[in-house]
Amino acid sequence: MGTRICAGALLALIAIKLAWSALYGKTEGALVLGLVGVVLPLLPALIARVFSLSGFWVYAGFAPLWYFCHGVMELVAGRYLFFAAIEVLLALLFFSGYWLRTRAIKRAKAV
Repeated sequence: MGTRICAGALLALIAIKLAWSALYGKTEGALVLGLVGVVLPLLPALIARVFSLSGFWVYAGFAPLWYFCHGVMELVAGRYLFFAAIEVLLALLFFSGYWLRTRAIKRAKAV
């Protein structure tokens, strides 16, 4: 259950970041910068997948952390409140799913 929540939240975060860049990236180079802001936090997860490292969701957690910080910064700045609030909530949903996943793994080992 926790893994599905993590995956869904991560995909939704990527979609919201792409939509945000497409809608509000009106200046020249803003779309490219938006794409870098989407791809760069995902690099640890992509590297972990390519090299078959254990703990994929730990590496994937860097992206929601980055997006969470960005969303909080935008909320404090008072710009794009709708997208920023969704970004923060989805990041928190990811970490809640990770917590559920970790709890389930610990319970399975205890039995």
